[in-house]
Amino acid sequence: MRFIIEFKDFKTKETQDRSLEVLQTFLNEHLIGKNHGTRFECIIIRFIANPSISRKLQLKTLYKTYAIVEVGLTIEPSRKVQLPNFTAGLLQVENAIRKAAFIETSGNKMKYEEEELVKDYRNALEFAPKTMEELKRYANNQKEIEFKNGVKRTDCFIRTRSMNPLSLNKRLNDIVVSEYFNEPSVSSYAYRFTEVLSNLFYRAEIMLPGYNCIVFKIAQTVEEAKQDVALEDSYSLTFSALDISKFLAGTAEEKFHMLFESIKEGMSLIVDFDHLEKDKIEEVMNEVAQKGLDMELVYVSKQNEKYLAQLLYQVPNGPAEKADFQLKLTDLASGQTGTVPVASAGTFWAAHCFNSISIKKKEIVITGRKSYQAELTRKMEKLPEKFTFDISEILK
Repeated sequence: MRFIIEFKDFKTKETQDRSLEVLQTFLNEHLIGKNHGTRFECIIIRFIANPSISRKLQLKTLYKTYAIVEVGLTIEPSRKVQLPNFTAGLLQVENAIRKAAFIETSGNKMKYEEEELVKDYRNALEFAPKTMEELKRYANNQKEIEFKNGVKRTDCFIRTRSMNPLSLNKRLNDIVVSEYFNEPSVSSYAYRFTEVLSNLFYRAEIMLPGYNCIVFKIAQTVEEAKQDVALEDSYSLTFSALDISKFLAGTAEEKFHMLFESIKEGMSLIVDFDHLEKDKIEEVMNEVAQKGLDMELVYVSKQNEKYLAQLLYQVPNGPAEKADFQLKLTDLASGQTGTVPVASAGTFWAAHCFNSISIKKKEIVITGRKSYQAELTRKMEKLPEKFTFDISEILK
């Protein structure tokens, strides 16, 4: 279980106490690496000092799976560690754990291992700082401990998901390759992989358990990447490493392969712990390995009994650049094909201009989205609401 400690003194308006910050680190060191049920992924203990007579201590949820438990605490807030403050907060934690069980949530049928959490908390008391010297020493090591806590939290999440498979019920819409390096060349490749993989995985109809986006967190080490967490249930994270020094020193081909291998590492991880469709995913990854990032992609398509119409493009080197979109038309009876240029557009807003294709008797019509934002985009880019092409001209 993860813990977040908050503090508010309604008399002095103080919201910080150094000892309670250390208490949060201590609790997570001993409790964040173990799952205590699926009902809550975090308990926020909000210590309240000097509340008004009419104010009631709250019990509620945040983000559906965060329990917020307010507990009264009388201390003298300090920006320096104080053993009495640390101990006072520590001894109220069991009270907060007990109170969390009474929070009404849509997940009440999910398990909350209250007794197991209390047992683990009591075991942790043995390791709590008992003297001022021990508390100061612990506080001095806080940054290092918090880094390890971040890894423990992620590893616990991965272990829990692996042991509790969920049904694959949502289609994968997006892949996001997120890196920490702030290097233009890394950002360029990350953007191109994001666009290519999002397109191919969507068309492969990959299904996911309850979310529709996979975010790849890539850092110098896997432990660094694991410091991040998903704050919404619409996406899930996976983690991998990239040797930035080797990457920056490599050729274009070497950079492609290094980042691709890092993405494969992250994909393998999430395939295992979320029990994803391994064969379908490997097929897409093999296609990228063979064709690279310059492959021709299908943005949108339409087929009837006579024709197949496809809007094709290649991903540019960066999000600020535009991609050239072309319409390819295939006569299904004769196999004859023809291609005509359509327009240039940024991949982030291309749907405002090329949302759907209609095959008429003599024409192919490409239409943009119908929304105020789409209208503004087309106006700024000086592009029409729809593009019309004569079939005979395309296939001549």
